[in-house]
Amino acid sequence: MFDTWRMKIDILEALLELLAPRLCVACALPVAGTGSEVEGFCLACAPLLEPSERPEALYLFAGPMQQAIHRMKYRRHSEVALALGSLIARFLESRPEAAPYEALVPIPTRRARVLQRGGHSLALMARAVSIAAGIPYRPAWLRKVRDTPPQSKLDLARRQYNLRGVFRACPEVSGKRILLLDDVRTTGCTLAEAREALLSAGAREVRMLALASTPL
Repeated sequence: MFDTWRMKIDILEALLELLAPRLCVACALPVAGTGSEVEGFCLACAPLLEPSERPEALYLFAGPMQQAIHRMKYRRHSEVALALGSLIARFLESRPEAAPYEALVPIPTRRARVLQRGGHSLALMARAVSIAAGIPYRPAWLRKVRDTPPQSKLDLARRQYNLRGVFRACPEVSGKRILLLDDVRTTGCTLAEAREALLSAGAREVRMLALASTPL
């Protein structure tokens, strides 16, 4: 299934390149050719990407990756979300444990924040991962039952208290092996609380994965 979807995406990308030049997801300059080994990043930005210091994240939230995520989240560039989703899918393709996942669940976002930003960038990125990696996309399996203040303004203790009981999983997660996806991991409180909600509802296994993580 992965090969079929990968072929479709490659064909679509080839057609799009004929109509308009691909732009780097970080610096927004044209990506010349396909020499970059990192999906969506130009040859100048790709070497500046740093691997995450945490096992549940791909890259460090700094430099070009930070630029790309900011463009995705705050400037409403849907093409960046799709490129970053494809990058995650390629990472999963290289990991043999990716195949058994029975559902991909993104971290729910506050409705007010989705409206403020004009879209749910994480959901769009997660859909791209789902299509390319062949993992069923199940956003309704995890809900945020109450709004919370932005986590970035709180210290670790207040973040943990703020998130206590904020997520609720549906019965369909029971017995399933789930990939829980977020864009940026900071303290890990959000991912941990969401994972606990899924496990409490009966999920067999939950793997947490973020595109990037803040420095230790």
